[in-house]
Formats: sequence, structure tokens, C-alpha cells
Amino acid sequence: MKYRSLGTSGLTVSNQILGTMGLGSETPEKEAFAILDAFIDAGGNMIDTADVYGGGASEELLGRWFAQRNKQAGHVVIATKARFGTGRDINDCGTSRPHLKRALDTSLRRLGTETIDLYQMHGWDPLTPVEETLSFLDAAMRAGKIHYIGLSNMTGWQLQLFVSTAKALGIPAPVTLQQQYNLVYRESDYEVIPAALHNGVGLLPWSPLAGGFLSGKYAKDSRQTSQARLNNGDVMTRHMKKELFRHDRNWAILEAVQAVAEQSGL
Repeated sequence: MKYRSLGTSGLTVSNQILGTMGLGSETPEKEAFAILDAFIDAGGNMIDTADVYGGGASEELLGRWFAQRNKQAGHVVIATKARFGTGRDINDCGTSRPHLKRALDTSLRRLGTETIDLYQMHGWDPLTPVEETLSFLDAAMRAGKIHYIGLSNMTGWQLQLFVSTAKALGIPAPVTLQQQYNLVYRESDYEVIPAALHNGVGLLPWSPLAGGFLSGKYAKDSRQTSQARLNNGDVMTRHMKKELFRHDRNWAILEAVQAVAEQSGL
């Protein structure tokens, strides 16, 4: 395992991060614990989750895993996110001060920890001023509830607004940006990555294998592909698979990846 700094922060993390969207909901607990153990044994030290993964089940599972492996928990960098709806109230979403306070306290309780290392805004909130979001996050850092702040699923101008506003307020700026980025999905190349590089913000790619598409487990026009498109995963996952499967360009990319893998003996 290789390691690097998390953006411009002083935190050192493994260059592979374990995402846990399916843990706690789709993956049985025993199997999930085995995956987490294997990741740590391989030298990984950063785990990413979110308050909406499995309706909170992912954070709860991680909390139980940390409790059973208390010697390891202190060495794991914990990243989670908030922004999307977690309840029926009209204010149970977004990046407003009230929602983030409830979301952060809930995540801390589920994870069984006093501090979250990287607290990420899971998406842009067009209704909440960036100043309000950043002021809450700054207060949470000073209270010791979070160490660093990050962003996710943003455009280049949204990232720049967060960074510039933080500098104007004299408070810590986001150190990371988590985006969908892989050989199939390259939209971040145009604006987001240049903005991140300009500001020294670390890029955390999510879905590096395009939801398993680039692993080679799907074949074009096969029955498995048809079933995967129609039946597997939640609404968002099914939509992503449908978009992946219906473009010939994506299958051409997969063929190129498979050719390189075969030449490399993989």
C-alpha cells in the first residue's frame, strides 16, 4: 500500500480508500467485517461512508466494527458525508446549520466516535449560503467534532466558491473533493480537476471501476447484463447501469481495458 497527504492537510492516508455504500444494507455483517479486516491488513487506513448509505446502516455497521476492534479504530481515518434527506421534515436535508448539526451528531453516535476525520458535503445545496455552511463546519472543527472538511459531487465553480469564501472568512477551506471519476466517466477533466489542482484540493475518485463495469464482469448483450440493468441495486444504481450499458463507447473502453489486462497477465 502506498500513502500520501490528504490534499494540503497534514494527514497521511492510504492511496486506496474503502467505500462502504453497500455495507450494512446489501452485504451481510460477517462478510462486511471480513472486507474491512482485509483492507486494514493490506495497509489501508481510510474508510469512507455517508449518513444516507443504507439509511444509516453503513455508519452503524462501522460503529460495531470499531467497537469490536478498538485497537485498530484509533488508526483508521474516518470519512463520512451529509447533505441529502434523512427524515420527513422539510429541513432534514441540505447544508444548513440546523440540518448539519443534527446530521453530524447522528453520524458521531452511529460511528461510536468523538471525532470524524473528514466531514464532506455530499452535494451542492442551492438554498443555503456557503457562508452559513462553512461557519458551522468551522465551529465543529473548533469543538473537536471534525478534523477536516471536504466536498463531493461539485462543479468547478462550486468548489472555487467554497475555497474563496473560506479564505475571505479566514477559516479552513475544504481539503478534498470526491467525484465520480473513471475511464468511462471523465467529465471532471474539463473543469473540476483543474480547479482542484489550482487550489491544492485533493481529488478522491468514487466508483473508479464504474460500478464494476470496468472489472469485466458484464458482457455486452448477455443475459447477466440485462438482469443487472433491470433488477440489481437501488434506483440510482439501476439508472447508472442503464446509462453504462446503452452506449457503445463504454463497451469499446471496456474492450480496451480487457486487452491491456490480458497483455499484463491479469
